[in-house]
Amino acid sequence: MSEALVNLWRLQEGDSEIEELQRRLAALDNGATLRSELDAWGTERDGLRAELAKAKRELMDGELRLGSLEERKAAVEKMLFGGQTTNPREVVDFQRELASLMELKDRLETRLLELMQLVEDEERRLAERQSQVEQGEQQLSRMESDYTAETDRLNLSLQERREERARLAGTLDRGLLDRYERIRAGGKGKGATQIVRGACGECHMAVPVYALRDIREHGAIQTCEHCGRLLCPGERESPPS
Repeated sequence: MSEALVNLWRLQEGDSEIEELQRRLAALDNGATLRSELDAWGTERDGLRAELAKAKRELMDGELRLGSLEERKAAVEKMLFGGQTTNPREVVDFQRELASLMELKDRLETRLLELMQLVEDEERRLAERQSQVEQGEQQLSRMESDYTAETDRLNLSLQERREERARLAGTLDRGLLDRYERIRAGGKGKGATQIVRGACGECHMAVPVYALRDIREHGAIQTCEHCGRLLCPGERESPPS
């Protein structure tokens, strides 16, 4: 078997491995999608924090107002029912003020109940989103670590394959190497293929007997009449009878 054809096929195998390594490198997940999701989750979390802080401030202010209303209500009730006011006009004024205070107190208590429920809901949502952010950050850290390790491993393999490719290419006649490169560059993907049971290993069309004999016996450079790839003898091929 011709050493040139053996090395040509090894070159093709190496190029296929290089392409596969490059494909795997390009397909690696560097965490960009998760990172984008984390940014969105973080923005939502910060929004929830702001909403929660606002609700708590309103709740605190409302509780202070309620305390002031109750103090004023108690004072008015004392004036009305403690015998401190006998003037009918003043009694009517205090009655009106008491009614107004009661109405304000009822509205404020309703709002405070709403705020307490809102604070509880916001705290739950914030805790859930914070947990999601923390888990996402941990997952992203693992992904980035795995990405770095796998990238380094694949790049090392690529470097080794490329060095071996340069060595093999150096053993080939310049004209043969140029033909191989032109075929690959022509959109065929592979510049060379093995003969499998008397047929082209890529397009599976039969190789003429004379071409098979020239390849096996003389190491001739032949191309497939159908797909144009350079033909290399398969390791298990036996000469035609």
